[in-house]
Amino acid sequence: MLIITLLLSFYLTSPVFGLMKVTTYNLWNIMFNWDVRKYRIARMIREEQSDVIGFQEVRFDAETGRNQVSDLQKLLPEYQWSFISKANDVSRKDNSIHRGWKGEGIGILSRYPIVSANRKVVPYQQGPDTNKRVIIHAKVRTDHSGILDVFVVHFSYVRQQQCENADALLHLLRERSYRYVVILGDMNVYNDFEWPLKLLTSKRRTDFKGCIPQLESFRRKRQTFLDAWTEVHGLEEAGYTFSNMPSPGLESRPDRIIVNSKMEIKAASLTGDGSFYKDKYSSSISFHRLKSLIHHSYLSYMGVTGYACLQDCGPHGSCRCGMCVKGDNSNNCDLPNCQECNQDTYKNIVLFAFVFIFVCFHIFFAVLIIFINGADFRREAVFQILGCNCCLCHPDNFKKHRSSTRVKLFRCCMRWPLFRMPPFYLLLFSILSLAIALYSFNKVFVDSFRTISMVMDEEYYPSDHLMLSAVIAI
Repeated sequence: MLIITLLLSFYLTSPVFGLMKVTTYNLWNIMFNWDVRKYRIARMIREEQSDVIGFQEVRFDAETGRNQVSDLQKLLPEYQWSFISKANDVSRKDNSIHRGWKGEGIGILSRYPIVSANRKVVPYQQGPDTNKRVIIHAKVRTDHSGILDVFVVHFSYVRQQQCENADALLHLLRERSYRYVVILGDMNVYNDFEWPLKLLTSKRRTDFKGCIPQLESFRRKRQTFLDAWTEVHGLEEAGYTFSNMPSPGLESRPDRIIVNSKMEIKAASLTGDGSFYKDKYSSSISFHRLKSLIHHSYLSYMGVTGYACLQDCGPHGSCRCGMCVKGDNSNNCDLPNCQECNQDTYKNIVLFAFVFIFVCFHIFFAVLIIFINGADFRREAVFQILGCNCCLCHPDNFKKHRSSTRVKLFRCCMRWPLFRMPPFYLLLFSILSLAIALYSFNKVFVDSFRTISMVMDEEYYPSDHLMLSAVIAI
């Protein structure tokens, strides 16, 4: 009897027989080192073990064919199905030197087959937000429940226009009878204006007085919908997801997972704060900023002029050499006027690269000869070089090297005067030269290193939103 009870319990709780995990996440477009952030976001998705993920602020690069969802899909091969929809072209400064990543929209990623997907354009009526809004409707075939109808949305940031967006979503939901419905989105709702969500989740007319023009949609609503977070945590836990910044900190809950009442919500969770990202990826961020500085110094050398960042660094940051740095935006500089990445910087980079290669090659040659001498090298004992019987104090290391080798390359090297020095002295000379080169390098590039180190606090977060996930039973 006990065995039967355990088997029945496993049957009811196994993912194969009814549980799915759905997630919504705002990708924050290409702010702050996308080619670093994407690895953390992919890791978060894998750790959450989400089955379906809806994304907002997805950027598209028409020139390369890239988009952010496909970038994540390459890192997550288990998610074989995706669908994306462009909504708008992003405006940039007139003098911006970067032309890619112009499109922005929404997308979905799934480990289950997406049997069909389409988009619906939300009609624009009036208001200051002229950005086009779209809704993705994807039919996801699961192993246990047939079809799950997933709707991905990104509502307007204007209050009354959010009511219109919710109204358009309700119209779409009434077009057909859907058995299992999940709505994933950044709905941009404010703490003092939840009426657009009330159109979906409330049963009482008085609960949506802020969206009076949409009263007819409320009356004709066919299904009851539930907010995943409040169903699990109630009103005791705020569940804030934005803004995920040191200041002002989390302050609202625009990200929502809404399901219809035919499903039971088992759990809801948040992830994605900056502590792990900062601890584990700070070196990658610094390296990415270094590459940006070198690239933009090359552009300065080539005569490129203009604004160097892919995005606006905001009121608390400045754009220098393609990077956002701490400080107000009065410190902006356009190429080639940034002294830390001007054409002289690129010339110095090339010069020092040559010096380091030159010195390191001499160090390598000196060490090689010392190993050969320590191994008591003979023509018939070449492989003894890899032995452990080398000695730095071998007498031959203090004598001019004269080799009778038949290796043509080695004989050519010996024509260089420095290579005929005693190996021990050549090694000391090379190490001293390397130390001088490193000291000079730090002095010459002090401004460049300072710019690289001036990382904005926001840059240590994978997004300005948290990732919201919910486990649903079907």
